[in-house]
Amino acid sequence: MSGTDFLTVITGASGFLGSHLVERCLHWGHTVFALSRFSSGFQNLASLKVNPKLIIIKDNVVNPTSLKTLSDVDVVFHLVANTDVEASICNPLQDLITNTGGTINLLEWARKRDLRFILFSTGSVYGEPIYVPIDENHPLFPFSPYIASKLAAEEYCKLYSRMYGLDTVILRIFSPYGPRQPIRKLIPSIISNIINNKPVVIHGDGNQTRAFLYVCDAIEAALMTLKKGKRGEIYNIGSDEATSINEVVRKISGILKKDAEVVHREKRLGDIGSLIPSVKKAKNDLGFVANTNLIEGLMKTIHGYYPNESMLKLSQMP
Repeated sequence: MSGTDFLTVITGASGFLGSHLVERCLHWGHTVFALSRFSSGFQNLASLKVNPKLIIIKDNVVNPTSLKTLSDVDVVFHLVANTDVEASICNPLQDLITNTGGTINLLEWARKRDLRFILFSTGSVYGEPIYVPIDENHPLFPFSPYIASKLAAEEYCKLYSRMYGLDTVILRIFSPYGPRQPIRKLIPSIISNIINNKPVVIHGDGNQTRAFLYVCDAIEAALMTLKKGKRGEIYNIGSDEATSINEVVRKISGILKKDAEVVHREKRLGDIGSLIPSVKKAKNDLGFVANTNLIEGLMKTIHGYYPNESMLKLSQMP
């Protein structure tokens, strides 16, 4: 959906996925209410502040008082969450308050308005798979307080759809990456360490496989959901290109034309061996197919973090 009269609320707007979604919605002509605590990531929206259709809201979903005055909203994209798995193990209550409690607050606000509520969840709710590719009917095995809090948020969305008729859709995003992702995450950390001649640390043997999804493809899927997503449904959003972590290191090293020193450490609690989704449902209902292959996405990601890197290097696929 596009047009000057379309009003969009995006929570977690200054974050990795959120800032890309803000950018895309503004491109479509939406008026965007960008809600975030802005404890970090404000620079992600800096270039967009001149757009008169962007309204910055500094607030916390734990107590979103500023939303009470908003009316005639068409859609809420709910992205805000604590996403640090290790931090959640140390402080599970904080994830419950923010990820689950914050979602309930927004659902309470949304149910009084005629709008679509799209929750960004995670493919990690499936835990260690009993079969691959993982479809939406796969059993759910949360392995950390973070995942449990996201799964609880999903359940509240489904409850509000059943009980109050709220138009909710849940997107389970698998292994997103791209520019603006926190540097502590897997792909940005590999890129940074290779460029800065530091060892690449891999927990486990590196044979864990993921279906890495470039950020722009994830955002396109979310926007397809506006028009085509079915009320109350859950969609896996991911790539069908399975790649091991070892192979990711080799690809990045090849793009940069620099050898990577790899250090293997003990597998972390909760690490999943294979996280490969079935995306048939998203393809059938939304028309979604991930269009960015991993090499192309890695090249764009590297240039996003290090624009001064030689484009001659980045133009030569390994």
